Amino acid sequence: TEHNFYFNHSHFLYEELIRVPLIITFPGKIPKSKIIQQQVQSIDIMPTILDLVNVKKEIIIEGESLTPLMKSKKWHYRPYAFSESAYWPAPQCIRASDWKLMHNRKNGNYELYNLKEDPKESNNLIYIEKDKLEFLKQKLVEHIKHARRHRINKSLLSGDTKEKLRSLGYVQ
Repeated sequence: TEHNFYFNHSHFLYEELIRVPLIITFPGKIPKSKIIQQQVQSIDIMPTILDLVNVKKEIIIEGESLTPLMKSKKWHYRPYAFSESAYWPAPQCIRASDWKLMHNRKNGNYELYNLKEDPKESNNLIYIEKDKLEFLKQKLVEHIKHARRHRINKSLLSGDTKEKLRSLGYVQ
């Protein structure tokens, strides 16, 4: 990888580690060979599957169905994408089209990159682009507050379910 993280990739949020292809196939429901360049998040996968199999959501789900996007229809564009590692202290990042802010909660450091001009994330701009840094910091804080309101109440889960989620890294 570009940042020399071969075995600890889940502890970092550089593009080469988190920007992965999402491949969905569902004959008759979505067009073949459709390529979408827009940024989406993994939280959009479940609502997309529910939408494709015509299952109505009975609970509030944070993600959005990507079905309209796959069918070239109007889709609510999400200006920000959030990522977080499953390992404490979990690094976090927020991506806004061409810009990305990463926060290392262990040491409190930030990294800011212009992905259009610096796709390999080699030039940290926190001391140069101070307005962009503060703006994205605020968006990151807003997202974290929003995510905390939607957290699963672990006390409602059975011991078996908790263990399965723990083994997948979703709960500690």
